[in-house]
Amino acid sequence: MPASNAWNINYLTLFFKRDLLLCNEHLVSVTMAEYDESWRESDLTVLFLSGAPLKNLSWEGIVDISTVQGQEKLLHSTILHNTCTQFPLDAEYRRKFLKKVIDAVESCNTEVCEELYTSYVDCLTEASTKSEFSYKSYYLHSIRKYVTLMESSIFLCSGTTGLTTWQGAKVLADWCIRNKALFTNKRIIELGAGIGLSGIIVVKSCDPLSYVFTDYHDKVLKILNYNVGLNFSELPVIHTDNSEILNDSLMLPSRFVSGRTDISVDRIDWTDEYGLNAVMKDSGVFDVILAADVVFEPSIICSLVQTLSNIMHVANQANTRCVAYVAVAVRNRETFNQFCEELTLKSFQFQELEISLPCMFYIDPIFTVKLLKIVLDTMKS
Repeated sequence: MPASNAWNINYLTLFFKRDLLLCNEHLVSVTMAEYDESWRESDLTVLFLSGAPLKNLSWEGIVDISTVQGQEKLLHSTILHNTCTQFPLDAEYRRKFLKKVIDAVESCNTEVCEELYTSYVDCLTEASTKSEFSYKSYYLHSIRKYVTLMESSIFLCSGTTGLTTWQGAKVLADWCIRNKALFTNKRIIELGAGIGLSGIIVVKSCDPLSYVFTDYHDKVLKILNYNVGLNFSELPVIHTDNSEILNDSLMLPSRFVSGRTDISVDRIDWTDEYGLNAVMKDSGVFDVILAADVVFEPSIICSLVQTLSNIMHVANQANTRCVAYVAVAVRNRETFNQFCEELTLKSFQFQELEISLPCMFYIDPIFTVKLLKIVLDTMKS
């Protein structure tokens, strides 16, 4: 299927009708008859905890909300799930979900259980003092664990778009999981890591030798550093008030370890070659560059491509073939074309890679996401 048409497919239909389930790092064939009640319930939980649009959440055929037991089961699979109580989603999102459930129960001329009403009142109170930040959790079937991130519910926050998870990051993470061998034992740097979804998933799923998360904006780096610590520290500090994170000073690079993977968070200004060289001097040569949702503003494209060039030239001098994988949600065709033209001018070779469907993370179908493999043409450079 052409990538340009890939996301014009109803995600939820694919999600429940797929015939492959990623489990224990192997693809195991299953039939629809083998989709038992508990498995489907688990997938409703997965969609809910990742903050998927409410219109895509359905409990029909999963629980019977006309009974008190069914309502309680639905609550404990979503609002009262352990992950949601420890890392709560946006209060307004939870309130709207509960209102949807209550309306559905009442339309059946059925009594709404006390626990459902209590949860709704709690969310009403919490939503009245709305916080800028909340949590979303993304399930990794291969390790049967969640990656949890603090992120902003506001598209443009504090002068940056880097405080929320964009579509390209989900596509890149999904593709990396499916192509694990390309990243195992590799030294990886991520440009414009944002709040960290792609990189955290790659470290947890692909066993790289090292991983360097980079960004530039102060607030993005603080939230990124918190999220990396939340997922990799032995005793993570859990915050419900983001002001504690944003007001703390941050010493970079910060370092973590996951198994045998060395992890660091650092600052890179794409217009500052000296700063980039300092990061490479500290971390060494890179085998892989990852980036998602970094091609959206024409004014930064030249600096981005120059940064790719600088990293790859250093690797080339060390006889290392460095490869970049860049996921782009194409919102403006002219901007994407400018990126491709700049790659050609800087002696890069690039190709569009096939994206597998369905993606294991919810993707907004209105976006076209392209994934490019980029290498330096050593004959021209």
